[in-house]
Amino acid sequence: MIILNLRGIKESVTILAPIFLLFIITHIILLGYGIFSQASVVSTHVNQFSTGLGGDLQVIGLFGILAIFLRAFS
Repeated sequence: MIILNLRGIKESVTILAPIFLLFIITHIILLGYGIFSQASVVSTHVNQFSTGLGGDLQVIGLFGILAIFLRAFS
């Protein structure tokens, strides 16, 4: 009985594999386009981020920033 069940899983994976691969490929293409199209302004974004992070560290500290991240991703 277990072997029949495993065979069914294998067959369903074969059917879904092309859909999953298409999903992965389209995400790689879209992420690559998004990153490379904004490559000219990366330094500006990095400078703005570091300035903002420095100000936030002075105001609420590292623990406060970590608490915000934990709350955002919980």
